[in-house]
Amino acid sequence: MLIFILLALALIGFGILLFLPTIMEYRKPKDLGPREVAETTVNELTKHKPAFQPTPSSETVLPESITRTLIALADKEIFELGEGNVRIIGDIELPSDVEINENLIVEGSVKIGSRCHLHGDIKTLGHVEVGNETKIDGNLISSGDVRIGSNVSIKGLLDAKGNLELGEGSHVGLSASSAGDVLLHESVKIGSKIITGGRIQVITPTPAPTPIPPAPVLIPMPQPPILTPPAPTPVITQPPTPMVPTYLSETERLKQEIVELTKTRPIEESANEIKIAGDYRLPPNSVVTKNLTVVDGSIYIGTGSRINGTVKSEKNFGCGTNVVIDGDVICDGDAILGHSASINGKLTINGNLMLGDYVAITGTVMATGAVVLGRNIKVANLVAGGPTHVFEYGKAETFTSKFLTP
Repeated sequence: MLIFILLALALIGFGILLFLPTIMEYRKPKDLGPREVAETTVNELTKHKPAFQPTPSSETVLPESITRTLIALADKEIFELGEGNVRIIGDIELPSDVEINENLIVEGSVKIGSRCHLHGDIKTLGHVEVGNETKIDGNLISSGDVRIGSNVSIKGLLDAKGNLELGEGSHVGLSASSAGDVLLHESVKIGSKIITGGRIQVITPTPAPTPIPPAPVLIPMPQPPILTPPAPTPVITQPPTPMVPTYLSETERLKQEIVELTKTRPIEESANEIKIAGDYRLPPNSVVTKNLTVVDGSIYIGTGSRINGTVKSEKNFGCGTNVVIDGDVICDGDAILGHSASINGKLTINGNLMLGDYVAITGTVMATGAVVLGRNIKVANLVAGGPTHVFEYGKAETFTSKFLTP
């Protein structure tokens, strides 16, 4: 009997062992396939759905400027790229009185309203237009043209791959660069240097014409009786005495002028250069047909003069109004150019530089120090090592005392 029971148990165990893999496979949980994960689009700039519509019944009432911003960006693709960076695809237009904390990367053009405050950087692939009295605490980098309104403040650098225009009273804390032309309005200040690939022009608004007072009404007065004048006395004229012109070579004239200033100043002349030692002041309306070099001194070129060559000075350089120089100007000190001066060449200054109104320079201007620009100037290219700003009339400049006094 015991043997029969053991045999039955062995048979049952063999059957369980035989069907065990089938039972385990049947009890195994079914694979439901890949799970769908919803794509999250984060909009830290506006925090709204694309179809956002503000409702008056909301408990939180949004300011009108924020509401207009949300509506303006409703159809844009906005993504978060790391902490504090927001990328927007397409052209955008921000209304006035908006404050944004994030860095903006825009794959398109940007138009910013007035009185906005942007705490980060702005990088765009298109053009940029900034409204009046807007503040940007970071950098502004654009692959197109940049137009800045009046009284705009940019604490960082400004870089435009196209043309650049800075409105009246605008301020750039660091450098400003443009691959195209630069247009500066009155009272613009640039904290570091300005680099242009085209021409730089400073313009100011044309003042309103002064009204002409009406002409006074004249009351006719009684006319005195007409008197017949006596017959004129005949005058015997003598033929004019012919004047004998005196011709003096340019070098001899310069020698005479130098002798009048000092007896110890030497002068040298070669085929194409006149060299003077010590400070020298060229009289007004002078004409020099050679290169002019001043060794161990400064030079001042008088009003209305013309130099048909290069001017070099080992110290300061200055010129009066309406001076024309048909060549380069190189000096190792400060330089000041009077109103309507013209240089048909390059200007290289190892110091500070001041350009008067209506100055025109066809070549590159390079100065290692600060640069002050007058009104309505035209310069081909400007590279400054110090601050650059448009002259503010009525205010004293900080470094004018270092210039050569006219």
